[in-house]
Amino acid sequence: MHAEKEYSIGAPVEEVWKLTSDPKGVSECIPGLRSFEEEDPTHFVAKVAHSFTFLKGTVALNFEVLSMENHLTRVRINGKSIGSAFEILTEIRLEEDQEQTKLAWSADMKSSGLLAAIPDTVSKGAAVRLADSIFGCLEERMTSAKCS
Repeated sequence: MHAEKEYSIGAPVEEVWKLTSDPKGVSECIPGLRSFEEEDPTHFVAKVAHSFTFLKGTVALNFEVLSMENHLTRVRINGKSIGSAFEILTEIRLEEDQEQTKLAWSADMKSSGLLAAIPDTVSKGAAVRLADSIFGCLEERMTSAKCS
């Protein structure tokens, strides 16, 4: 399954980069986050409560930062839940766009178990809604930091 979307964030690219290149800061915008721990500078583990169609429960996530430079971040996410497993390769690319920042997000997911039975259109819709939530939260945090 492949998903992608572009966002426009009302802040300079360096400010957006500072926030999006901080895994702990980004994790605080993940809906249902129960825990987040750094194993080393490129490996993180998290537990997230989820409700995805007929699947409910907790997902164990392992994040591996593959690269993070020049306003481009690539991350591999491996997840496991009861009866399901998945791997996501995700990319966030930032570009300056006048006084805003264009954020291009993409994700490619392979799944097994119960998740494999879900049609790609449903998975893609859920992935985009999750991205909307995370990037909306990040933009809100940037806006509230400017107002403080």
